[in-house]
Amino acid sequence: MIKHQSIKSIILNFENKYPVSKWNINGIDIWPNIRFKLYFHLLNHLEEENNSNVSKAESTHKKKPFNKSILRLIQISSLLKYYKFKATLKDVDYLFMGLKMHRVSFERKWYNRFFDPIIDTYKTELRFMHFEIDKLVQPINNTSISYSLPELLQSYSLCKTVKGKFRKSENTTAQINVLEFEEFYEEISRMPWNSKELKMDLNYWINWVIKVSSKKIFFINYFNKAKVKGVVIASYYGYEDTAAAILAAKELNIPVADYQHGPQTKVHMAYAAWSSLPENGYNTMPTHYWCWDDKSSNTINKWHSGYRAIPLGNTWLQYTLSNKVKKTKKYIMYSLQVVNAHNIKYFFTESILDLMRSTSIEWKIRIHPRSVFKIEEIEAFLTKEQISVNNYHLEMAHNKSMLESLYESKIHITNFSGCLIEAYQLGVPSIIIDQIGLEFYKDYVDLKKVVFKDKYDNDFKAFYLNFLNNSKHYNSITDSEIKSPKHLFDLNN
Repeated sequence: MIKHQSIKSIILNFENKYPVSKWNINGIDIWPNIRFKLYFHLLNHLEEENNSNVSKAESTHKKKPFNKSILRLIQISSLLKYYKFKATLKDVDYLFMGLKMHRVSFERKWYNRFFDPIIDTYKTELRFMHFEIDKLVQPINNTSISYSLPELLQSYSLCKTVKGKFRKSENTTAQINVLEFEEFYEEISRMPWNSKELKMDLNYWINWVIKVSSKKIFFINYFNKAKVKGVVIASYYGYEDTAAAILAAKELNIPVADYQHGPQTKVHMAYAAWSSLPENGYNTMPTHYWCWDDKSSNTINKWHSGYRAIPLGNTWLQYTLSNKVKKTKKYIMYSLQVVNAHNIKYFFTESILDLMRSTSIEWKIRIHPRSVFKIEEIEAFLTKEQISVNNYHLEMAHNKSMLESLYESKIHITNFSGCLIEAYQLGVPSIIIDQIGLEFYKDYVDLKKVVFKDKYDNDFKAFYLNFLNNSKHYNSITDSEIKSPKHLFDLNN
């Protein structure tokens, strides 16, 4: 099983061995996205010893032929919505870009826990717009300024196609500067962790650049028309759409920031240890970083020019603090990662199951928003392991704010969940129970609010019970003032 530190070493070896900072196709730097793709591919090996033995069901469902008349009506409707979007567009100070998984059910609406607190705090003095990177679910907060980015891009593409009938085809010849890329690709091909799912050949990246370039034009048109002053993205990496937005912003000298949405640690390769950088940075990476705390910003500022990673706080946590949510300390909270059939016993070892059977305090088990297993499947597993339904409660992330759950918890347990950072800021004591978590959060272990004890140690149960019996909540270390993007961009131009 590959460890996070090993993943870091593998990627840095490639970064130092090949001239990656010069790899460029049609003016677009490709190494950042190669790095992200490698990182997340290698992370899979943390959960499975041998991915090649995992059988994958193939869909036998065949798409029914689509009625051409209905398709034409959908296309016309899409075009009309896009033209309305353009016609009603007003000047915007800051564009936010987030994901559906960043929303939580709050006051009978889907509330973006990172950006809605900012919008609600500063909506009388600043103008905002929000693009949902994936699917926009209703009802949402701030609906009048929120749009589904996939729908906008699809309508824009359709608009271009219609206009293209009256234009000559554009020159699609790629300008490729990728010295030693073939050697890099051949080396990856020989690695034991390589698989057919890891697409790394040059043609893949040429096609990726073509798609990013096309979407970039949409963002350039939008940024110019709306006179956007700054862009803030929660999860800047791993998406063509965010790469296109960053690329467009940089071409127009618009500052663009990543908003912290989880761990930004020394082994997270989207944020840590960039050892080979172009003089002016990669044009598909942010200029600024909005961090929750100084430990996160320090990780980035060790390599990021200009020290533009600023600890401005977790806006949802600050919003929660300002509303004085009561701490009830009823539960033991256990935050999980993505759970599937091959790793469920990794999260529910016999030591954890033994604790669940013997602890009188109810466990609140928080399911990761991208979990493969459904609640019913986890329930069936726990029932098979003779865990009474009275001993635990399964909680889906989108049904309740994680901060509310932490407020209701006596202690927090995790393998390596990003919940640890928020628990730390709230003063909720945490136990890290896995070596991976220690790799991630070594800087947070203070023997008071955060301790480490391996779940496989023989004395784990005794340690846990002692920690539970002697735990206490500490004062929050977080400033409750919600900042605006002006605090990030204006101080660090």
